[in-house]
Amino acid sequence: NPAALASWGTLRWKVLEDIPALCVRNLGADTPLTPLGVRSGDCITHLDGETVNQPLRNLGIWLTLGSRHSLTIETLRDGKQITYTLSKN
Repeated sequence: NPAALASWGTLRWKVLEDIPALCVRNLGADTPLTPLGVRSGDCITHLDGETVNQPLRNLGIWLTLGSRHSLTIETLRDGKQITYTLSKN
């Protein structure tokens, strides 16, 4: 649902020390990302080890989300790397 996703916040491209990233902006208060500790300003640099600037590889990840058991996300927050895994129960 695009409207629900839009209420979660927005993503913007940014380059951090030569590393392309998708940065979370205006994160909604009650999103599924909040319990994971995601904050506004977090910048996603890798999805399952793939840099986020590889659209065709990233598209493969997004297209298979429904069948995946987990997804590892690497982020930068205030210059520190944080890695977390989303998994199905």
